[in-house]
Amino acid sequence: MNKLTLESVFALRQAMEIDPAELRLKEAEDALNSSEEIQRLSRKVKEALSEYDFALSHFGEESPQVKTAQRALYLAKKELDEHPLAMAYSQAFSEIRKRDAEIDAILFAPFRLRVVCGGKHD
Repeated sequence: MNKLTLESVFALRQAMEIDPAELRLKEAEDALNSSEEIQRLSRKVKEALSEYDFALSHFGEESPQVKTAQRALYLAKKELDEHPLAMAYSQAFSEIRKRDAEIDAILFAPFRLRVVCGGKHD
């Protein structure tokens, strides 16, 4: 890679590190990791998943045991996902995904093959 390209990539990386969206994501992640409530809800989801997997492996997919375990898993996951800290993290992560998609489109889209009708490439 030539020097100009390396310098440009390094500058982009530095800009991304101080992007307000990146800082919001870091704050949201730190809040998640330090929350005892989030840890408790996460354990609840893991336990519900374990019970669901157990039910699936020992009973038929349409069994009442599986349906009950599936519902418990859904409710545990919903409770975790709807927690304000989890929602803040999800929103911050969504902003980063959008930013990264824009960067990807600018930098790499011109080099991708495009498929058009009939399977031919431009």
